[in-house]
Amino acid sequence: MKHTYFSIHRFFLISMGVTAVTIAFGPAISAQYSLTLAQERFDKFNQVENGWCASDATISLPLPDGKILWLFGDSFIGEKNGTFSINPSRSRMINNSVVLEDASSLTAYYQGTLANPSSFIPADGNAFFWPEHAVIENDTLKVFAVRVTCYNNNNPGFNFKEGTTYIAYYKYPGLTYITTKEIPSLTDTAMRFGACIIRSGEYTYIFGVKDTTSNGMTWPLLYLARVR
Repeated sequence: MKHTYFSIHRFFLISMGVTAVTIAFGPAISAQYSLTLAQERFDKFNQVENGWCASDATISLPLPDGKILWLFGDSFIGEKNGTFSINPSRSRMINNSVVLEDASSLTAYYQGTLANPSSFIPADGNAFFWPEHAVIENDTLKVFAVRVTCYNNNNPGFNFKEGTTYIAYYKYPGLTYITTKEIPSLTDTAMRFGACIIRSGEYTYIFGVKDTTSNGMTWPLLYLARVR
């Protein structure tokens, strides 16, 4: 992806259709082996360095140096109480975090400190960000993220509204924050991009949705942006 600007006329609506994808696998892997491997990877997240305890949303990005970047939404940073419990008096929730996995360890990244953490993608006034997928180009990591605004709707726990997509930029390696920018051509606030990003040849395909309401019902319509 040579630039972050893409025109609205490049969005293609996928309606009432299914795209079939054929994936060629190598030697057969038994179900038991797959379950064991998954459990081993899950167990590694009980030993994340730098205070990461738990998160929702789980998005992975293989990096050119062989490491894996895990992007998370709401995250608890602080102290665990056993394997599956969090010490609430010594932990704090932030709205996003990442974990960098190499061959031998996992390390959490966020802004602030362990004692006073803040979101990896910094907040924007009274709004915060939930990460979607990401891409890395040369030495720059680009994280697609939905801007979420807090407001009082008399519905505790759900007093927020999702907006459109921004892109957060980081230097890699190091994961040093650069800036967060709007996508200038994305003017429809009901449209969000970055749920999945796939590279194929000279093109990058960015999947998104648009909240659509009809006859009192709201559902997401699928969209696809192709960028060269």
